[in-house]
Amino acid sequence: MRISSLAIAASLGALALSACAKDDDTANSTNVAVAPLGPGEVALSPADLPRPKAGYWEEVDTSGGATPHARHFCASGKPFAVARLARACGTFAVKRAVDGAIVMDAVCSKGVISSALHATSRGDFTTSYEGDTTMTMTIAGHASHGATRHVVGRYLGACPAAMTPDG
Repeated sequence: MRISSLAIAASLGALALSACAKDDDTANSTNVAVAPLGPGEVALSPADLPRPKAGYWEEVDTSGGATPHARHFCASGKPFAVARLARACGTFAVKRAVDGAIVMDAVCSKGVISSALHATSRGDFTTSYEGDTTMTMTIAGHASHGATRHVVGRYLGACPAAMTPDG
């Protein structure tokens, strides 16, 4: 049985949506592991994550080398939402690397599906940021599948009146 690209996309979408949860991301998750730290690296909690400047942002996404896709959103200035992902995954660790990058690793499983995620983000988060994510998903009895995502975000100014922050 061949796993369709739609099934992979749906699974990736579910994982991505869990990272965009609107729940209380300031709460510490019991799964948040202390990341293996190298010299000068610092472990972070979800509450320590960067806070994109409040306002209107454009994020250009290139997944798996596809044609770039832009999305626009209004940020409230809260940290990136990862608490639900942290709670859902058996292993979840975030650290600030020596070069200032935010590095996140997660290993998640539910039933016969498991996934490993590695993400690196950098930038000042007031005018811009850039991030790269790799994910490997395995369904029991099938070959593993990988996916990559590259995003570039840039601040555009105040939110348009019709848009709600984090909405």
